[in-house]
Amino acid sequence: MISVLYVDDEEDLCVASSLFLTRKGFTVTTCRSAKEALDSLSQTTYDVIVSDYMMPGMDGISFLTEVRKRHGDIPFILFTGRGDEEVVIRAIEQKADYYVRKGNDPITVFSDLAYTIDKVVERYKTKKDLFESEEKYRFLVTHALEPILIVDLHGTLLFANNAAAKMIEVADISKYVGRNVMEFISPESHQAVIRDFSEVARGHDSYIAEYEAVTSHGRPVTVESIGKLIQYEDNPAILLSLRDITDRKLIEKSLRKASKQINLMNSITRHDILNKVTIILGTIEIAEMECSDPTISHYFKTLEAATTAIQKQIEFTRLYQDLGIHEPSWQSPVVIIKGLQIPEGLTLDVNLEDISVFADPMLEKVFFNLLDNSLRHGGSVSHILVSGFRHRDRYTISWEDNGTGVRDDEKEAIFERGHGKHTGLGLFLVREILALTGISIAETGTEGKGARFEITIPNGVYSDAIVSPAVV
Repeated sequence: MISVLYVDDEEDLCVASSLFLTRKGFTVTTCRSAKEALDSLSQTTYDVIVSDYMMPGMDGISFLTEVRKRHGDIPFILFTGRGDEEVVIRAIEQKADYYVRKGNDPITVFSDLAYTIDKVVERYKTKKDLFESEEKYRFLVTHALEPILIVDLHGTLLFANNAAAKMIEVADISKYVGRNVMEFISPESHQAVIRDFSEVARGHDSYIAEYEAVTSHGRPVTVESIGKLIQYEDNPAILLSLRDITDRKLIEKSLRKASKQINLMNSITRHDILNKVTIILGTIEIAEMECSDPTISHYFKTLEAATTAIQKQIEFTRLYQDLGIHEPSWQSPVVIIKGLQIPEGLTLDVNLEDISVFADPMLEKVFFNLLDNSLRHGGSVSHILVSGFRHRDRYTISWEDNGTGVRDDEKEAIFERGHGKHTGLGLFLVREILALTGISIAETGTEGKGARFEITIPNGVYSDAIVSPAVV
């Protein structure tokens, strides 16, 4: 129930107004002077003040001025019969919320007053709730552990939280409001930042980017960023959530260096082992030619099969050694698929948007192996369709052929290492390559109607931008 403080020096009007407003559901307290009303306000809180203008001692405008000094922005309605425009102007200058003119028809006047009280209080509460909500979120953002910036579409800093100040090593971040964030971006990342600001401004936002930056002390840092187009103080702006990944990048660099050294050792060892395997296979073949005893020949066949299996396992390590060694990058599936060598008699239709996907550099191997799988295991495959489907939280690439399809009991087994008629590594490698950046693959086709592989790419791992964002 709305509480009203009604102030008027005319007793009859106070009584009439109180009766009418009470019947409309308001709680009404009346005062005969501004001084009495100020005393009441010092002891009681009201939702709205309705005041006459012409009163002895202190008029309505002077009363409004005192209310604003002592009680802030409590809703105030000037209710008077005086039609002087100067009074209206003075009331607006002193931040009156509304002006209602008394008239000859009491029912109409009081109905108008009741309606105005409802609207003024509703607007005040909405404004207050919005302010409290903004204050709450401003507090949360200000004290968030991750750096958060708000910039205009040209990079001018509008807001930055405490974590952002810590990241760029400044004591008072407010001194940098109004300056351009490009001051803290290393020259090698300037073009990437400008490009991404342009992309976000056009609505292509919420993808992860990476930039080289520099603190106020000149210390280089690597920053991971995700931007979102928002409205800030009634103007379009970009909300940037940042993360200092300098330490992580140093660790990754060290791990890649160590992995390369291990791979070099593996490559040398693998070369030597394969040479020995070749000698063993050759020796077994010569021994078989010299041996006429079937029992001994059986043993040679067993040795040959085991040695050949070792040879395949060693070859597998060569294929697998580069997986995850190099940094993921933004790549175009359309470009990769259109670059595949399609054999005669097979048609490949691509109905796929030219998106960029953040994946291991071996992404090309994914589509090569899917094509190889269709040709090897699909029977008489003559047509492959590659399609793209956009969802709220992901993007799906579908690879469909018109072959024999996959049995229900093999839909998961085909991705296991060693499964299948040949090396058993093709689809196993496909899943492992995609999984490095959170992409998944599943077989969803119907046996007898062809295989269907669905590649699911989460938001943030694909982008609409033709020019790819900076890597994570």
